[in-house]
Amino acid sequence: MTRSNVRESLSAVEQALSHLARSLEQGGFGAGAAVYGKMSEVVIGQAQWVKEQRIDEFNERFAHIGALAGEIHDHLAPYVEAMRRLRPLAELVRPDDIVDPLSLPGRVLAALAHSETALSVTRLRSVVREPHSRVREAVTELVDQGLVVRRGTHARPTFAAGSALRA
Repeated sequence: MTRSNVRESLSAVEQALSHLARSLEQGGFGAGAAVYGKMSEVVIGQAQWVKEQRIDEFNERFAHIGALAGEIHDHLAPYVEAMRRLRPLAELVRPDDIVDPLSLPGRVLAALAHSETALSVTRLRSVVREPHSRVREAVTELVDQGLVVRRGTHARPTFAAGSALRA
């Protein structure tokens, strides 16, 4: 193993995980979780009620829903397991180890890490109270370091702290 090999491998993994995270976000995966949670509660409640009432006409449909859920689980479980194993890597390096928290990049990073949503440079400027051009330079530096991810459209970009740095 060489530094070059690790560097290339990490670049490929970061690219793959960034693509997967963006795809899930753009597909509404996170927003849909609550809906699917509620759906499962309702259907399980209905299945219990039907069973208590000794109604058999829906058995095949409940079984089909269970089979579909099992199929989806089988597709997602390996991804969940891989991410569970990778997640502790976020603790290896803290933001303070990389960026002086009192510097402009450190203040921008802190603002992003504590924000519930991605922020535009204009919004960041108002939070850190620095000129737009300096904030844009700080954001670019943080993106280049892999600490901040770019989101939104090309014309209206927003930025968020990398998932390892979220508060």
